[in-house]
Amino acid sequence: MNLNSHKLMTIIIVMIVTIVNVQAASPTEYRYTLRYGTGGFNDARSPLNKLGGDQLGLDIRIKDSALSLLLASEYYTNSPDPTHAYEISRMYSINLLYHADTLLINNASIFMGGGVGRLSVPETETNPGSYISSDLLSLEAGLYLRPYQPFGFFGLIKYLYAEKNVAGHNDIDFNELIFLIGVSYDF
Repeated sequence: MNLNSHKLMTIIIVMIVTIVNVQAASPTEYRYTLRYGTGGFNDARSPLNKLGGDQLGLDIRIKDSALSLLLASEYYTNSPDPTHAYEISRMYSINLLYHADTLLINNASIFMGGGVGRLSVPETETNPGSYISSDLLSLEAGLYLRPYQPFGFFGLIKYLYAEKNVAGHNDIDFNELIFLIGVSYDF
């Protein structure tokens, strides 16, 4: 992920956690899950036929509620410096998720939901520092496993849709299924 994107997402996460804790009557009423995952999706536009990337997210949940708010930062590229319009250099989203404990596995829960956000791709290969942005829609479902509380693991499948036409040319075109696995930490 772009180093500036990680810094910005980290700052945003710290600010939100601080604000929520200051405003809450009792900080123990909230449950936070910080998660970091890696994965990707298949894309025929790439010479490798796939893109890889990471997600850094903060899941904020009222302790006894089945709903949570997920703030996430992601990227999907073939190189450290994306240069092609099929590479997502920055992606930020906010999602509403529903959680349910599983009956088959202890310390596990499933989640599903969706949200909106914004992504950016390089405008041209000759000018990779210039970006085009578009709104996005994401839907996801997954599983949290917490065998070593507060540490855990997660896996998810995500649907991403984003499209933008500029001057009759389809500059942003994503209709993808993304797979991620990673680690989580509850606090």
